[in-house]
Amino acid sequence: MGKFDEKLGQYNDMWKKGKDQGGDVPEGQYMLQLSGATLKETQSGNLGIVAKYLVVEGEFEGVEVSEFKNLTSGRGPYFISQWIELLGFTAPDDIEDLEDLLVEMTEAAPIASCTVKVKGEFTNIYVNELDEAFESSEPSEDDAEEEEDGGASDDEADEADEADAEDDDTDEVDEDDVEAKEDDDSRTEALKDFMIANGYEAEDLEDADEEEMVDSLKEEKWNASELTEEEVALLEGVGVKVTKPRAKKKATAKKATRKKK
Repeated sequence: MGKFDEKLGQYNDMWKKGKDQGGDVPEGQYMLQLSGATLKETQSGNLGIVAKYLVVEGEFEGVEVSEFKNLTSGRGPYFISQWIELLGFTAPDDIEDLEDLLVEMTEAAPIASCTVKVKGEFTNIYVNELDEAFESSEPSEDDAEEEEDGGASDDEADEADEADAEDDDTDEVDEDDVEAKEDDDSRTEALKDFMIANGYEAEDLEDADEEEMVDSLKEEKWNASELTEEEVALLEGVGVKVTKPRAKKKATAKKATRKKK
């Protein structure tokens, strides 16, 4: 028995899941294909979308990247609806239709040019432009007739099976990572709301990440007397200096002395 056998045994499940799975790619531009999009409930009861992609060309072809999109944060619905539209679909008016739409998106597997940004353990994926081949594709007359007859080709059946497999894999997303990502997203949204309330242009902040916002905030002087306690905690929590008024010195009574006659 080796010295670390007992310790290594604690990581056996993680090893089995991760030994054949590539890690996240470095920051940059990639052609990504959506391979899975499912709703997931966090331990705190909030809902979000786990979106999974495959790199389809270049050095990292075949590597999977994923992100968690928080549905319950302040601007979560807006960012998710924009993501849906950028991938060539129409965001539903009724949120109860969202789950069916995610299945449809997974089956369609759109390809798009995307920007991948990595911060610590978290990955954010921004869709830039839908692939022209996917954008212009329309079902042929033969496909339409086959759909009316209720038939499906072997290729379509294989794609459906792969989509189901991807949905099952989504359950393997680490709960702790999802919770931490959720907190990170909430803080980022709070920073955006704070900056907009303090005169920053909303359009300039739309694609800004937390690091960029913090750098902008550090260029300004913030006085605690002009902020709420929550705002002070928010700024100090991301490393922005907040000037606090100096405590007034407590007056000390002068010792009375008797005058000599």
